Amino acid sequence: MFNRRYELTLVVLLFVAWGFVFLDRMALPFLSPYIKPDLRLSDSQIGNLNAVLALGWAASTFLLGALSDRVGRKPVLVPSLMLVALLTVASGMAQDYDTLLVTRGLLGIAEGPIWATMAALISESSSEKTRGTNLAIVLSAGTIIGLVIGPILVTQIASNYSWHSAFYIAGLPVFIVGILIWRLVKNPQVDKSHHLHHAKPTMKDFHQILKTPNIWLCSLAASAFMSWLYLFNAFGPLYMAEVKGLDPRVAGMVMGTSGMGGVVLGFLMVWLAGRFGRKPAALIMSILAILSPLLLMVDFLYQPVSLLAGLGFLTNCSVGITTLVLVVAAAESVPHNTAAAAIGMVSMFGEIVGATVMPAIGGALATQYGLQAPLLLGAGSAAVMALAISMLSFYRVGDIAQTNQTRGFEKYV
Repeated sequence: MFNRRYELTLVVLLFVAWGFVFLDRMALPFLSPYIKPDLRLSDSQIGNLNAVLALGWAASTFLLGALSDRVGRKPVLVPSLMLVALLTVASGMAQDYDTLLVTRGLLGIAEGPIWATMAALISESSSEKTRGTNLAIVLSAGTIIGLVIGPILVTQIASNYSWHSAFYIAGLPVFIVGILIWRLVKNPQVDKSHHLHHAKPTMKDFHQILKTPNIWLCSLAASAFMSWLYLFNAFGPLYMAEVKGLDPRVAGMVMGTSGMGGVVLGFLMVWLAGRFGRKPAALIMSILAILSPLLLMVDFLYQPVSLLAGLGFLTNCSVGITTLVLVVAAAESVPHNTAAAAIGMVSMFGEIVGATVMPAIGGALATQYGLQAPLLLGAGSAAVMALAISMLSFYRVGDIAQTNQTRGFEKYV
């Protein structure tokens, strides 16, 4: 039996945890207008700082996600959260590029397994009726706290105090919620009578993931989505501040408004997907994403800047894309006992290509051709995402694989 009160407690704790973990990740792009002149960094170095975190994330997300399938969720999740808190504070203590580069790389390794582990923990601790809702709520925290509150919060702190202080404050909530999860959250018990509680996976089970075409399409879509997400969020604030002359706090407000659209429209599109189909909803969201970085380069939208912010709100559906493509489609394409590993694999490719290679390329292009170049690259990445989604298969709830042998699900297009 599932305890609804415990479910609510779990959702609240994981919502806060994931939101501030994502804020700690995105703090550097939002603070780059302050960090760049203080440490005398180039655009390429800014790109490298974003890329090295993603590389660390990619190195750990699949391996430690798979480890949590075998040893349990808390033994992986709680230490990861504690390390994230400490390394975020250490980011604020950095006094030069090399120190910040190493610290951000280690932060990526600590953050890597957190989402896959959380997603599996929510699934195993929720009833059939509330599982999807709980997952979507926790997932939305990355946008609400990381991409809406985050840019406003850290730029205000940096403006009134220093960018160092912004990192210190961003790391504290992760430490607190890590302690609360350690004290209050239970490791789900194995119950073979329930289809979501399963025997420990074997190497053969993990190998089966590599034979699933849908996982490779999800990985391609994730790579393109994360390329769009990190190019847009890493170079958007710099473009508005340096090219268009906006106050960094105003640029933060624009990015925060766009992030709120990612939540509101994302939830709306997930709701509509249940009525008109997941693939059409995902395609519409990916097409809208093409417009987001392009809008920043349209001069008349800055007069007034609220027009730019409003259109940014209407073209960002990031929560919906993440929910339908990176989580639901990936998890439903494999047996339940390898769901965390499947989500981790999709995230790994997304991190390697979309959040490691592309920001570095974006930084190099910005140095040579100007800050509009990485924004154009982000728009092109969204177009690739739309192409991948057009080939992706979605399945009806209840037609998900239960064993390694079960295949041939009914497509839900």
